[in-house]
Amino acid sequence: PLTDEDDHDGAAVTVDIPTLTLGNLVFHDLNNDGIFNNSDTGIGGVQVDFYSAGTDQVKGTGDDLLIANQQTTIAGIYSFTTTTAGYYYVVLNGSGIPANYVSSTGDGIYDMDGAGPYEPATGTDNNVDNTDDGTQMGASIMSEVIQLAFGTEPNGNANYTVDFGLYEPQVQP
Repeated sequence: PLTDEDDHDGAAVTVDIPTLTLGNLVFHDLNNDGIFNNSDTGIGGVQVDFYSAGTDQVKGTGDDLLIANQQTTIAGIYSFTTTTAGYYYVVLNGSGIPANYVSSTGDGIYDMDGAGPYEPATGTDNNVDNTDDGTQMGASIMSEVIQLAFGTEPNGNANYTVDFGLYEPQVQP
């Protein structure tokens, strides 16, 4: 709750301002299937940036605004809160990503071409949990644009479905 001194007699008034939350998981996709399952684990210490896509609703344009950033918890969890409905995206800016790890492709650990059913990501705003929503963009990995709106998210005003699978490509023996 926020406090506002606007009730005309000088007394503080508590006003509940609704919030929206976006987040979830950065994980080691051990078998590069694009899904958090089996023995996959979260990756801690990865820098996550939260952007507004601006009035044009397109990521990577001049009206985008970095709102906040944080590192994933030891379990790979992140979340951001905003009071404004709109269009947002999330970026792993490269900091904290283990050496040689890239965005999950869904084509197994020997996939070296960087393409597959999960790369590039499609359907980030489809509210499906535990699937890779990142697209490799140089050293960064980005989600697609997500529309956040009050009362429409999978958990009321929270969307905990934007996940990033990372794997280390292996040379086939």
